[in-house]
Amino acid sequence: MGTSHLPQLLIVGMDGEGPSSRLIRLIERGIGGIILYERNGEEASRVGDLIGELQGIARRAGQPPLIIAVDQEHGPVTRIK
Repeated sequence: MGTSHLPQLLIVGMDGEGPSSRLIRLIERGIGGIILYERNGEEASRVGDLIGELQGIARRAGQPPLIIAVDQEHGPVTRIK
């Protein structure tokens, strides 16, 4: 693997309910994925829209689809409702 694939090894978190300019740059440079937390939204429909937005950024930049992870354990740790 050349160094151009190194960003694909990274999965990062994000602040807020939308992508920051910094996160957009990381996606455009080919990060591997994003982990979502409660701070990124709790409603399933809003989270679905956010995922679509993030994948669109990757697609327009010519990058592979992002891996999307959620800090979700059910029980006391339920992030998306």
